[in-house]
Amino acid sequence: MHSRFFLFIFLLLLVSPLAVAGKTIVLTSDMVKNSALEKNLEVQLATLDEEIGEQDLPAAKSVYDITLSARAVHLRDKSERSTIVFGTETNTTNYDISLSQKTPLGTELGLGFSNQRESTDSAFATVNPSFDSEASVTFRQPVAKNAFGFVDRKTVQLVKKQLEALDYTVKSRIETTVYRTMTDYWLFYRAHYLKGLADESLAKARKLYDTNVKKKEMGLIEPSDLNAFAANHNIQQNNQLITQDLLSSATETIRMDLSLSSEESPKPGRESFGKKKDVALGEALGLAFEGRPDYLALKKELEASHLKVALNKNSRWPQVDVVSSLALNGIDDDYGQAVEDISDGHPTWSVGMEFAFPLQNRAGRANAKKSALEQAKKIIELKRKEQEITRQVTEKVEQLRHAKKRLTATRLARENQYQKMAGEMQKYEQGRSDSDTVIRYQNDYIEAKKLALDAEVNYALTALDLDFVTGKILE
Repeated sequence: MHSRFFLFIFLLLLVSPLAVAGKTIVLTSDMVKNSALEKNLEVQLATLDEEIGEQDLPAAKSVYDITLSARAVHLRDKSERSTIVFGTETNTTNYDISLSQKTPLGTELGLGFSNQRESTDSAFATVNPSFDSEASVTFRQPVAKNAFGFVDRKTVQLVKKQLEALDYTVKSRIETTVYRTMTDYWLFYRAHYLKGLADESLAKARKLYDTNVKKKEMGLIEPSDLNAFAANHNIQQNNQLITQDLLSSATETIRMDLSLSSEESPKPGRESFGKKKDVALGEALGLAFEGRPDYLALKKELEASHLKVALNKNSRWPQVDVVSSLALNGIDDDYGQAVEDISDGHPTWSVGMEFAFPLQNRAGRANAKKSALEQAKKIIELKRKEQEITRQVTEKVEQLRHAKKRLTATRLARENQYQKMAGEMQKYEQGRSDSDTVIRYQNDYIEAKKLALDAEVNYALTALDLDFVTGKILE
């Protein structure tokens, strides 16, 4: 009883991995596109880069954040004095709290409250201990560099433009990844069905060889004819091994692209070809300039360069700020009364201007010149991209027309080669043909099927290229 149980467990463990390993994933072009968007690691990295970059905007807007500051300091002074009037010991405790904020107009506003408690052992102190409470308002307004918040607002706008460019850059990366994955899929598709043709060709060669072995035994054919069939069989064995290696490599590539596990075996389904609607060159160019994310990213980068030029021109100005402050205080030996006395009106106020300017100002001039040169560079890059897009779209529109014609021609050739082979086999069975002709006709039919397969894959790849160069690959 126990031996049967252990035998059952052993067989279960042996069969389970085989069952898992046999899991087949049938792929289609649409499925591969969607799977690449969900599972491809490069797509995930690009998405994370975009999310990371988006944090630059709140960081730029933080210049307008309200800042809370607080401080508490206690000082005990027992320094030796020159006179006993000041006593021998003084204790001072300061409590400060303030709020400050910069507005979109560049104005820096501050509200503060401070309290100082002081006690001394001096017999001459009028109020002991004393509380000195003070409320204050401060104001600073730039009127030259960063006049009325120009730099702060432009910096936020610059970050927004950079994020718009990043969005298109990430989309371009995703499109490129999907394009590469789809290219790998069509190569995998070709390798799979090429292997099928090699298997078919080997089976036909084997059948011819086996049939003619019997004829040789019966003395119906010459030994040289049998050698011809044997050589053909050996050649087809070699071709089958070559296609097997090609398929293995293509399978591992698509498995990595789609993040498939080693237990999942991808297999391409049947696809339809030649159904993509022809598009006029002018329409294709319009689609490209409206939808190419790499082109749109360059346009946003050019807009950002305009903002950089304006910012760096402003940096050449001197720092001139209007500053003012107002403070009210109250003093008493009671903290509450000192705070209440603030409203009695004992103001301290100031108003003035602050000026700062580097006399050589080399950094300001250099940054302004650099940003102007970078702007000129972006203009050239945009023109070069326009030329590249025009060339690519023109080339792919023409290639797609030719690819469709190749589909028709190779399909007709495949059908004619089949009819030719079938007729020659009938003649061979009647003794009216020879081994070389039969072998050649069979190989001609297989080659015609390969040409038709290549034409189909070429059409799919060309249509994919056209979608990529017009920015429509994700649609």
